[in-house]
Formats: sequence, C-alpha cells, structure tokens
Amino acid sequence: MKRLILFAMLLCMICIGVSAHDIEVANADGVTIYYNYSTNGTELMVTYRGRDYDSYKNEYSGVVVIPEEVTYEDKVFKVTSIEEYAFYGCTALTSVTIPNSVTSIGNAAFTGCFALTSIEIPNSVKSIGQNAFGSCKALTSVTIGNSVMSIGYGAFYECSSLKKVIVKDLVAWYGIEFKSIYSNPLYNSGHLYCDDDTEITELVIPEGISSIGEYAFDGCSGLTNITIPNSVTRIGNNAFSGCSGLTSIEIPNSVTSLGDDAFGSCTALTSVEIPNSVTTMGWGVFKNCTSLTYASVGLGIKVVSPETFYECHSLKKVVLPLTLTNINGAAFYYCEDLQEIICMAVSVPNCYNSFKGVDFNKCKLFCWDYLQSQYQADPTWKNFRNIGIFDSSQLVEPTTDTPEDLNGDGVVDTQDVMKIYKYIQEH
Repeated sequence: MKRLILFAMLLCMICIGVSAHDIEVANADGVTIYYNYSTNGTELMVTYRGRDYDSYKNEYSGVVVIPEEVTYEDKVFKVTSIEEYAFYGCTALTSVTIPNSVTSIGNAAFTGCFALTSIEIPNSVKSIGQNAFGSCKALTSVTIGNSVMSIGYGAFYECSSLKKVIVKDLVAWYGIEFKSIYSNPLYNSGHLYCDDDTEITELVIPEGISSIGEYAFDGCSGLTNITIPNSVTRIGNNAFSGCSGLTSIEIPNSVTSLGDDAFGSCTALTSVEIPNSVTTMGWGVFKNCTSLTYASVGLGIKVVSPETFYECHSLKKVVLPLTLTNINGAAFYYCEDLQEIICMAVSVPNCYNSFKGVDFNKCKLFCWDYLQSQYQADPTWKNFRNIGIFDSSQLVEPTTDTPEDLNGDGVVDTQDVMKIYKYIQEH
C-alpha cells in the first residue's frame, strides 16, 4: 500500500512538473495557447507548454492568433506579454498575430521559428528581448510599432532572409526618451537591414534630440532626405555612412562634433557646408563621397582630420577657414579633380602627405596676399604650381547660405574678415 501511495505521489509530481504552465485555453479556432499568470495573477503572459521550453516540440504550429483577453473560470484576464522562449523552436509555426495588449516580447521568444515569414509588432509593444527572433531564417518582413523603445542584442540575429523592415515611427525606434538616437538595433545583430528594399526614404528628426549615435542610419541606401533639428549637437561615428541615396545634407549650427566616417560613402552627396559651430571632426567624415563637388569648412575647425575628403574623386572646390592651422594626413588623397583651394587661414597651415593624387598643375591655390611667398616656400604647398591671391567673388558659392558671409549682407568682403579676426582673438 505504501508503495502504491509513493508511486502515486511521484506520478503526481511528474505531471505537475511537465504541466508547469499555469493555464491552457483554446481559442475559438481550436488552437490552444499556454499562459502563466503575471501582475499578481491579474494578467497573463503567453508561455510554452510544460515545465521547460523544450519539454514539448512544436506545441505551436500553423497559424496562431494571440487574443487580447482570455476568459478562464469566469474571470477575464488581459494578455500583456510574451514570455521568454514562449515559441522557441516551433519550427512549424507559420504565422502569429500579436494583439495590441502585449507590451513586451521576451528573450528568444521566437528563436528558431524557421517557417515564420513575417511579423507585425503592434504599437503597444515597448520592448523586444535579446535574440527574440533569432534564426527565423524564413522571415522576410518585419513591421515595428511606434512604442518600441528597447531592442535587445541580436533580436534578429541570423534572419538571413529579412529584406524589409517597416518602422512606423523612426524616432521611437531609436530611443527618443534618452534624447538621443542610438545605434541601429539591426546592425547589432550582425546584419544590415537598411537596404534598397527598406521603407525608410525620408527622415525628419524632431526637436529635442541632442545626438545621433554611431551607426544610427548606416547603410540606409534608400534614404534620400534628412532633416536635422537645431537641438542636435553631435553626429556619431558612421551615423549616415553608406547612405548612397542622400544627395544633400544641411548640418545645423547647433552641431559641434562629427564622428569618424559620419557621412562616409554617401556617394550621391554633391555639396556640403560644415557650419562654424563644428569644432571637432573625426577621421574620414566625408570619405569616399565620390559625387561631392564642393565643400566649405567652418570657422570652428582648426584641424582638418585625416582622410576627411579621402577619395572624393569629383571634388572641385574647397573653402578652408581662417582658423585653420593643420591639415592632417590623407585629408585630400585621390581628389583627382580638385581645381580650386581657397585657404583663408591667417598663417600657412601645417600639412604633410595630405594631397596624394591631386594634380598640382590643375589645382589652383588661393591665399591672402601677404602669405603668398610663404606658401611658395613651404615644402608641401610649393607643389601647387599656381598660387594666387583670392578675391571676394571666389569665396561666394551660389547658395542661399554662404558660411563665410558672416554679416549676412550677401557678399564676402573685408567686413566679414574683421568679424573673423575678432572671432580668432576671442577664441
């Protein structure tokens, strides 16, 4: 008798262990979904069947529609989350509908759902866990709602078929609550999903954002228009690198630093004016911008960083500021089409190994009259065969906003020079 009782107890324990989910409820379509209680038993989270996430194989298959509410034992419970590992390894799952009641998707919630082809994450979801959709190899399209503020590392890791990411609110996607646009969550997964099929073509960053982080829009080749507000002070490394559809960019006067390769390989970019507010530029800020023809560097810059205009093959005209003291290595490497450098520096800038590939016979250098002889004697600058004295007409580029026109009278003349001289004294 004792043996029978002990056996019954053990059997009971095994059954409890295997059925560790709190409840299971069948939808109207006959699909059973497993839940655990949350929030002191007042809400439900979708979970796996049994004690462990691998207790059963393919407990979810085919089409699964998660309801917003579940009635169980005459009580109504709201479904508010998808627990970690809930659908882990459900290789026969082809479709899942997530309701607007769900606010979080846990770590590895859908990892290994090989047959899942698309997913729409509703506006209610605020966080997506690490590796949430990892190895969903058939996943081709993801729509992300406008409340997502946190995406875990590798959320879409090894989603090798993913070609389209539709972001309903791009600012929310990058974490506006921190007053910063952070790194591309998809980039962190080891893949770049800002490709030619991406829905992102126009980006308007609202006031209040103070920085654009590293790799924020790296590889967004479909992006053609960007509006950056006056609240942004920093543009991080590779923030817009590889945005090959971008033809123009207006950097506001609030920006003080540009990171390494911030606009590298923006191959359609044709002109750029670095405002006076920028005091720091990283390596290769405009590296490989092969369509760039005109560049103007503002008064905040004392040093042109290495590889700033590296391989800008179409660059024809550059205006350098009075504040300039140094041009670092490879800054103008392989700018074969460079025809005009207007250097407004008040003394001859130091430079070494900065102009490899520049045609010194074709490119004209213009400077202040009292510095002409010093340029002609300088070990590097003397390589320019034509060193002349500039006049105001050479400084004016036909744009609506000429950085050198400091007093806003429409021309660049001695009055602007006096403002620059005062600026130098004060700084």
